[in-house]
Amino acid sequence: MFDNTTIIVFVFAERGIFALIVNDTDAALDWANEAYSQIRENTIPITASSVTG
Repeated sequence: MFDNTTIIVFVFAERGIFALIVNDTDAALDWANEAYSQIRENTIPITASSVTG
């Protein structure tokens, strides 16, 4: 999400970026906020000690 006004979705393929989707509608912003919230809820925080062992 860019500046809470526009979402930008990158679609990747084998050779790099395949498509770029830009949307600034309220529905798209709601979707992006909900998707981000769900992903964030299911993450495990990483600390320096968990990476370096």
